[in-house]
Amino acid sequence: MPFFVNVYPIKRLPRRFGAFTYVVLDETASEVIRGSFVIIPWRSGSVRGIVSEVHARKPEGETKLVSELMTMRLSESELCVYERVAEETFQSVSSVLAAAFPTPSRNLAKKSTSSGASSGAGMAKLSSSVSRRTLSEFEMFAKNPPPFAFVATDDLVDTALLVRLLAKRWQGSLLFLVPHFHDLKIAAELLTTWGLEPSLCASDLTELQRHDLARAWRKGEIPLLLSTRLGSLFLPPDHLSAIVVGRSGVEEHAQYDHNPRYDARRLAQAWSQVRGCPLILCDTLPLPPEIVCDCRQILKASPKEPFGEIINLQDRVRFGDDPLLSEPLTTAIGETVKQDKRVLFICNQKGLGARLECGQCKFTELCASCKKPLAVYETHLFCAACKRTTKRPDACRKCRSDKLKTVRRGTGSLEKLLKARFHGTSVAVIEKGGTPSVLNAQIIVATSYYYENLYRPHQDVFGLVALPCADQEVRLEQSLARVSRRLLEYQGIAKRNRCPFIVQTWDPSLLHHLLYDGETVLEKECQARKELGQSPFVCEIELLARGKAGFRELDKTLAEAGKAEKTTLAKLSPARWKILTDSANLLQKLKATDDSLIISNKTWL
Repeated sequence: MPFFVNVYPIKRLPRRFGAFTYVVLDETASEVIRGSFVIIPWRSGSVRGIVSEVHARKPEGETKLVSELMTMRLSESELCVYERVAEETFQSVSSVLAAAFPTPSRNLAKKSTSSGASSGAGMAKLSSSVSRRTLSEFEMFAKNPPPFAFVATDDLVDTALLVRLLAKRWQGSLLFLVPHFHDLKIAAELLTTWGLEPSLCASDLTELQRHDLARAWRKGEIPLLLSTRLGSLFLPPDHLSAIVVGRSGVEEHAQYDHNPRYDARRLAQAWSQVRGCPLILCDTLPLPPEIVCDCRQILKASPKEPFGEIINLQDRVRFGDDPLLSEPLTTAIGETVKQDKRVLFICNQKGLGARLECGQCKFTELCASCKKPLAVYETHLFCAACKRTTKRPDACRKCRSDKLKTVRRGTGSLEKLLKARFHGTSVAVIEKGGTPSVLNAQIIVATSYYYENLYRPHQDVFGLVALPCADQEVRLEQSLARVSRRLLEYQGIAKRNRCPFIVQTWDPSLLHHLLYDGETVLEKECQARKELGQSPFVCEIELLARGKAGFRELDKTLAEAGKAEKTTLAKLSPARWKILTDSANLLQKLKATDDSLIISNKTWL
């Protein structure tokens, strides 16, 4: 009696494709089970595949023979992890497996990679990089970590320290995930300096290098794997001591703009359950809340007493101060410059930053589509993010006051102001597309690009960290919890340097909550999302049409969504729509759409 197997080809395939049926010879049928690796004929060649089902149902038409049974196999729980990822992210299981098990083809050209760690020469030693309080707390935590925990850290240095303590104390392999390549380089330098030799995994590896690394990792030959999100896809070794996710609230842990789509934090959560090892999330604030809420323990490594000074711009403007440089901030800059120390300004508005603001309530006009601040022109307002143009209003939409004025609070405006106030002091702007050589300036005016791509917490030294208008952070983010997380990261720069931290704001009460009571802000936001029926309490799906075929698929999908129960539609642009739904039937229909319609599951972001 012939046996048949359904096989997932380890190959990128459109989402509508599932498993393909093949026939197995009688002499090998008893050895084939769900999760077995096989080699199957595919068009004119052959590919690897993983068996999803063994059955005796003869399909219609001709059925090809399985070419070879491989020795490797996945357990039921391991294969379920990959199937669940594919289901959650609306893609084929084959596409997920193709990224998790890279092709071992030897004809690929092997290129050099920049993922190697530096020697760490001239780096701060462990004793001077972290406080005694943090070191003591982490040592106690590393002795007996719970199955799932969140650890509050000021920056990546604290997280790397925790990884070092865990790696020294526990036997087995350890996975350390970071969101960016820049974070990977910093962590690698720190861990190398502290006597560890992490293997590095990032997107710049060739297919052959990824295969060799994934193979060595699952065999347990790598004691410490330091990786961006890619490493979360690799099958972990049987003896996994812990998984640590650094900067867990950063959205770049997830990839939803191209295949394979996945969230490294969700995979880390799944692997910790499969392997029975601790999962430790580290960040300034417990994000994302839908994952952190399951934590058994939250360790607050930093004291919560107020750190820094909040300046009320409403009071200072009444005294005649400039809105960008109040008198207390100007004094602090002068004292820092006299001590020959550097000043870091964080201003997340490039250029001159012309914005339309109400002189009465300080309300800033935002884009109706993407909620970003609008650039001011003579007759209209323009959104640089979504290219939307709106008519310039005659009165404030919030308080109806006619006292509208154009204010300039960008990096260019701040640079001009600082050069005029502090003659002879070097002032430089660091933003995306700028020149890295200006890092040596005494006063740095930087956007978040500097923190994400250039800032080295173990090397860069500052005498003052300041936000000239912290309200910009609130306007740029739709989530107050994420604003709080970002502000705490900036505060972490000052804590690392043991220097003053000054925040200017038009709303000191709100900023006080964001800086010193972030957990309450997060709790209230989660409760509000639940009451309003928003993610993560319902599925949030984003649709993006690509080409004419994509628009046809979009029209059909929107028509189906309009009929579904408990479903809300929101138009972001003609080609981009958002769906909030609890309809399992609609989610099932989305899986059958063509790949010209890009589907991103944003539920956990």
